[in-house]
Amino acid sequence: MNSTSHAQDELQRFDGDFFRARGVQEIAVSGRQFDAVADMEALAWLALGVELGVFPAESADDLLNRYRQRLSASLEHVERLGSSKFFPARIQTVLDQFAGGHRIAEIRYAERLSSGLLDTRLVEMLIHEAGETFQDSALVVPLRFQSTEEWAVIFEDSPDPAALLSGEPRTSMDRLFQGYLSFIDHAGTLHGIVSDLRNDDANSYPVRELEYRVRAIHRWRVDLLDPEVRQRFVHLTAIFIRAILDDDELMQLGFDTQGLLYKIETVCAQWSGDTEFTMNIPTGFRTWRAASS
Repeated sequence: MNSTSHAQDELQRFDGDFFRARGVQEIAVSGRQFDAVADMEALAWLALGVELGVFPAESADDLLNRYRQRLSASLEHVERLGSSKFFPARIQTVLDQFAGGHRIAEIRYAERLSSGLLDTRLVEMLIHEAGETFQDSALVVPLRFQSTEEWAVIFEDSPDPAALLSGEPRTSMDRLFQGYLSFIDHAGTLHGIVSDLRNDDANSYPVRELEYRVRAIHRWRVDLLDPEVRQRFVHLTAIFIRAILDDDELMQLGFDTQGLLYKIETVCAQWSGDTEFTMNIPTGFRTWRAASS
């Protein structure tokens, strides 16, 4: 359990990462799907933080009330999109309780966790890591919300390695690849934190439930169990591998493309909870057509 002052600092940081960066207006009414679903994710993280003693309940209630109008508008928008497309039943239970006017401390999952059974510091790290990438929609919007036609337009360009290395993407393709690489790093970091929790107690039910809960809250962004999202992600990965294979300097240095692909698949398996995840991309291919997605 955090000290009161530390818990208050954590809540302020949470507010900055998950809410304040996008303002307090009713963002959902403009039709921006990413923002509306992200608001529901933020609500689920807030409930988890209170449940595990990361945030003080009374102050978290004040925070929730400050954004209630905006969150209510976002919830209505997500329900119109079909909330089950983004969150499993136990997260929808949280959203339903919010819609019913429950205080944050009253919002309960069927599988309740105890703050005394988990390392609060590592739980904080999970929330911090999610917060670091929370506003990043570069990969999520194309994967989840763009039409087939909009997705195809992106591939009229080729990725510019120099733009990616400089951190100054110039085209939609550059921004998409920047988001892709950021996701791989983020997914690996999240898994590392969960692994640290698991190492504390390999047979711990709370750790297993927390791992499932985090995945249920956060996986909508890159839902590799969704056939269309998975197809687009594999397509993007194939282009990434092709770019490496076309780099003569890397090939002359003996770059291990097969090893890189294996690491990407491992990260994706951990992220999705699908231990048999594979992309079946032949690492020796030299061409790839956007139309083959």
